[in-house]
Amino acid sequence: MRDFLKLLPFFLGLAAWTYTVQSYPFFWDTVQLASKQAHHFFENGLRWTPLPPEIDSGHPPVFGYYLALAWHIAGKTLPVSHWAMFPFLCGIVWLLFRIGRRVAGREWALWLIPLAFLDPVMAGQSALVSPDIVLAFCFLLATEGLLSSRNKWVAVGILGLCAISMRGMMTAGALFLWQAIAYWRPASFFQPKRLSGLAFLPGFAFAAWFLWWHHRATGWTGYHAASPWAPAFEAAQGLELFRNLLVISWRWTDFGRVFEWLVLGWLAWKNWPLKKMNPVAFDLFLLLGCLAVFLSPSALLFKNVSAHRYFLPGFLALHFLVFQLLAHWKS
Repeated sequence: MRDFLKLLPFFLGLAAWTYTVQSYPFFWDTVQLASKQAHHFFENGLRWTPLPPEIDSGHPPVFGYYLALAWHIAGKTLPVSHWAMFPFLCGIVWLLFRIGRRVAGREWALWLIPLAFLDPVMAGQSALVSPDIVLAFCFLLATEGLLSSRNKWVAVGILGLCAISMRGMMTAGALFLWQAIAYWRPASFFQPKRLSGLAFLPGFAFAAWFLWWHHRATGWTGYHAASPWAPAFEAAQGLELFRNLLVISWRWTDFGRVFEWLVLGWLAWKNWPLKKMNPVAFDLFLLLGCLAVFLSPSALLFKNVSAHRYFLPGFLALHFLVFQLLAHWKS
């Protein structure tokens, strides 16, 4: 109850925020990933069928189905669509508090919440009917599950990641690598007693099933030549690879995030060599690295697959690391 009272102002703030933006229209990718896909399921009596090619992005359309279900229960309106995001926003606050308490202590725990929500990428997505808010929630749920050895939380989080998008599948792969490294690293902060392979199995099984089902139903995976977004998936070559590398670097430093990197660099220098870094920070550093390894290749190898929101789990991991080091910094 004490923790709930601490978080209550954040929950009330999110309620006020959702009320403020509840009439905002669908925007950019959410027109397709939320509105049009949800409309397809709503108009077809919530039957799970392949999407029409013009609105099929290759991702699992689970978010659209969830929104269609919300419309079916409460009415097909913009406010219903925005309030369908509210439980996930509150869940993000709760999980940020738990992770903050775990990596930096109870005294500092609450400060991770504004650090994450003031990131313009998170703030912008929180004003939209966005699958990336669900992705962020599932990432945090799986991360907290790994840190607290709660395999049921890991299973639900990984399943949610694999059901929301192919970027979610990449994020799930990064988390699997992270916990595998922790298992084999004796000094790990959250060294599992055993690999949580079974906790990852439902999500990975769903991903495999969906990709198989979708390819069998449509004949393609990811994109097709006639899709509106096909040019973005053309292979980058030569100078385009260098350009993409610069764009990725810009994404990671944009919106003031460059100052986090400067702080991180300074704190890393103070803790050099890295073996002097406390085990918690080193594990968070590994999490950041695993996410960069899994989320960067598509942005590098294709012409235009590098929107800011694509790196949202990585941005959250960066916040964790900087937050942890600041909380335990000693001059």
